[in-house]
Amino acid sequence: MEVVVMMMMIVIMVVVVIKIIMLMVLVLIMEVVMMMIKRGGGGYDDENDDDDDDDDDDEDDDDDDNDDDDDDDGDDDDGGGVK
Repeated sequence: MEVVVMMMMIVIMVVVVIKIIMLMVLVLIMEVVMMMIKRGGGGYDDENDDDDDDDDDDEDDDDDDNDDDDDDDGDDDDGGGVK
């Protein structure tokens, strides 16, 4: 009989420890959320998105229509005829 009582007490203590750990994790998550709210961020605001990611950056785009030069000799190789 004492063995059953000891087993039940061990199970109850393990459950209590697990619940305390879960409560501490929940409090930590709430602290992080409150800090993000105080800082004024934490979410994605679509209305104030100044950087429009839908278009390609034109600074890095070297695809000119008249530039057929694939090698490094500097002339436009159009691939035909004798020069």
